[in-house]
Amino acid sequence: MVKYKVAVSAILLVALVMLVKTATAPRPYRAFVLGMPETVEAAPGDTVEINGTILNTGYFWLHDFNLTADGLPKEFNVTFEPSWFDNVRILRNWNEVQGLYIVPETFVMKIDIPPTSAGVFAVTVKGQEFQSWRQVSNTTAFMLRVTSTPKVSLSDIVVPEQVFVNQSFNVSFDVKNEGLLDQLVNLTLAAPQDWVVEPAEQSVIVKVNASQHVEFSIVPTNTSGDISVLMEYPYKSHLFNITKSGPYLIPIETGEKLTGLTAWIDQLKQLPIAIILVALALIAIIIWNLWKIAQHYKFRVVRKKPEDFKRLTELPIEQL
Repeated sequence: MVKYKVAVSAILLVALVMLVKTATAPRPYRAFVLGMPETVEAAPGDTVEINGTILNTGYFWLHDFNLTADGLPKEFNVTFEPSWFDNVRILRNWNEVQGLYIVPETFVMKIDIPPTSAGVFAVTVKGQEFQSWRQVSNTTAFMLRVTSTPKVSLSDIVVPEQVFVNQSFNVSFDVKNEGLLDQLVNLTLAAPQDWVVEPAEQSVIVKVNASQHVEFSIVPTNTSGDISVLMEYPYKSHLFNITKSGPYLIPIETGEKLTGLTAWIDQLKQLPIAIILVALALIAIIIWNLWKIAQHYKFRVVRKKPEDFKRLTELPIEQL
């Protein structure tokens, strides 16, 4: 009877231990977790090295373990170092903060990106063990952003030949994209402070190998000044900008139209001061050279020597 009670007690104790163990911390025989960064950024032509981990969370080691990747075009060359593990071990370490903890196995994933490729790709990494009958597998994913250096430019700014006070006119230009990706750009037009510019800002998406025509409307006052276009675009968490300067504008009072010499002089005023000074210097040099040539070849009046007339008395008698 006593033996029977001891046996029953032992069975109940084992069952209780198993129940507590299962309820508090269930742990599969074979299991693992892959660790990869959420986002990876690269440029065309780069070779990206990504550090990954394999954390064995089961009771047993994993054997004959393989790593593969999916989600990238065929032009992308993907390798793992190592790609095959004979054993994915259960490694442990200890420190004062965490106490005893599991250390993962590590690997490096390399991606060779073609020079002409760009875009965003969802990459799936799969790990699988092949020794057990279950052949346990698990996956993780990350985003690969291949961002090429933007190649955007601004054309010359087109404005009317004459602008009038309090009369609206349009300013236009083109944004050209020669990069590998569609490019978002933000555009603002700078003008004298008391001029009205509409809209205040424009955002456009310029397609690959295409141009986008942009127009701003301006209402000038009697203040003269420069106009310029500021273009901003994002690249790798930074904001870059390009500025294009336009002509110097002198608004004309309504009804006063410049013609003839007045219009020509007004156009000259719009030129940069450096160009005006160079032109004046060239004109001065030309005038000086013409004057020197005139001095060298100037018309001179030279008196001819008086003709000698033979006296009649000196003629021979035959000619008389």
